[in-house]
Amino acid sequence: MFFNKSFIKKVSVATAFTLVISSVPVTDIFASGEENNGSDYLLLNDETTLNIDNENVSDFLSEEALAEDFDLSVEAEEIQSLQDMTEEQRENFDTIVEELIAEDGHDEEVEVLLKESLYDFFDENSETFSNLNEAQDQVEEEVLNIENQEEASNILTSLFVTESAHAFQARLGVKFVGYTINALIAVTVGGSAVAAVRAFIVAKGKKEAQRMFTKTVKSRLIAWGAPSLAITAAVAIEVAMAYFNLGERTAMFLDSKDRRPNNGWIELH
Repeated sequence: MFFNKSFIKKVSVATAFTLVISSVPVTDIFASGEENNGSDYLLLNDETTLNIDNENVSDFLSEEALAEDFDLSVEAEEIQSLQDMTEEQRENFDTIVEELIAEDGHDEEVEVLLKESLYDFFDENSETFSNLNEAQDQVEEEVLNIENQEEASNILTSLFVTESAHAFQARLGVKFVGYTINALIAVTVGGSAVAAVRAFIVAKGKKEAQRMFTKTVKSRLIAWGAPSLAITAAVAIEVAMAYFNLGERTAMFLDSKDRRPNNGWIELH
């Protein structure tokens, strides 16, 4: 459990799904064309691009990732769990998780929840290993078990949704999907969560990097139990390539094209 047991009691399903969620909606960038001013969402233009070029790209990526025969999708499949990672990769994974979650400015309780859920997702001994549905359900269940319903509602809003959750509906939180994609890519190429993507694009060229990101994300979504999301992965990656936060932008695009667009949840069916 993520919280002290004295602070938690089981809430009925009926009660859990009557939580009233109120939040500032996720910016509908795909419909309105307006940009979010947060650094996670800024376009990679002259004003916001990280200072990475061909001269210093090796400072942001591993030697393996810089090799001409490096195949991101193959390497990502080789290190899909914590147990598959080398000591260096595991240390980098720890740093990446800290970076991803810190950038969103969550409360301490939310940070603890997210960190443990991400570690469980990549831990082959966990019940939620490599399964987006199970991982999402675990996080949601932990939040809905909180005794204080107002606090549970605020945490759920911070994590996933911009409107009331719907019972018995297969869905994935945009942020959680974004975290898993970012973490996997960054640990595979040996860089930080933000700089790694940009450096990889500089090193491989936009076209080749986009091809590898697309192949990797598609194969992982299928492996993670979300094959329906893989269908539009190519277009999602093409859109997300222009932004700092590749993982979350990819997830946001998938959310913008489902049955309930831009609500913070990605519908699976």
